[in-house]
Amino acid sequence: MRQVQRLTERYFGLAPRTLIRKYRALRAAVLLSRPDLSDEDFAAIQDHFYDQPHMIREIRMFAGRTPARIANPDMPFLSRFLDLRHFRDAGPRLAPIPDDLRA
Repeated sequence: MRQVQRLTERYFGLAPRTLIRKYRALRAAVLLSRPDLSDEDFAAIQDHFYDQPHMIREIRMFAGRTPARIANPDMPFLSRFLDLRHFRDAGPRLAPIPDDLRA
């Protein structure tokens, strides 16, 4: 187990638990940036966090913006940057998106 932690820190620069938090927050940010997000999808995203303040803190830490600012239509660059297609193009280097987080 310790060897996995060392290798993860060596290649990604983060501990495994922090890496998990990062990808969970970035996936949530990507999905929250979609203009056609339904209330059911929003609730499914929130279920992956302890509560709403926890979700906001995590997304702000790793995406650099709060969920409200990510979904802002006046910032098209951020929405384009967080487009889900850009994450799929990364190939095998990116962990797969769980089925319950796909929109």
